[in-house]
Amino acid sequence: MKVEKMTSNGAGQLTLFLSGWAASPVQFNFLHSDSDVWIVYDYRDLDFPPIPDAYREVHLVAWSMGVWVASQVVPHERLRSAIAINGTPYPVHDVWGIPRAVFQGTLERLDEANFARFCRRMCGSRTLGKQFEALNDRRISELQEELSFLCREVETRIPREDFPWSRALVSRLDHIFPAENLRCYWSRAGVPIEELDAPHHPFHLWKSWEELWMR
Repeated sequence: MKVEKMTSNGAGQLTLFLSGWAASPVQFNFLHSDSDVWIVYDYRDLDFPPIPDAYREVHLVAWSMGVWVASQVVPHERLRSAIAINGTPYPVHDVWGIPRAVFQGTLERLDEANFARFCRRMCGSRTLGKQFEALNDRRISELQEELSFLCREVETRIPREDFPWSRALVSRLDHIFPAENLRCYWSRAGVPIEELDAPHHPFHLWKSWEELWMR
């Protein structure tokens, strides 16, 4: 994995964002913050770096496949909050995640044209999908490697259901992780759910990272 570290004022507060598959930091540059921000992406390994002790408060925001990654690698002792957005600790699951046939189809048929279709479905419109795709600075071969790695790891690692999630955000218009599956898992887990009138990629709803965890 890669980590883009953006330093603000060194106030001892960190927003830790674990992005989804195929994401790049530039796609989230419009979100401002008074805290330092780490954007974690490119899951072709799961080597998570240590968080310096200088960060007295850590607020986790995890999106899509990043929810599973966070539950696997992020130490939770210093977390002040942990927000899961449109993902679960069971990312490939017919009841609690992306249906297996859909996930496998994406993996097997990934090319430029199908990635463009994925972006449209993820963002909920052709216009927003093209904007997300245009900001993609990674090759399709990298995205294929990332998705293949995630598929192998999800199949071999034990899901972490003891992670201290504060809240789960569920988009009613999600066409990647079905909203019904998201509700089913988080209700079962006893985590408070907040529903959004948004697609799988809902970040246009906010202007800052703090809006996500100070609500």
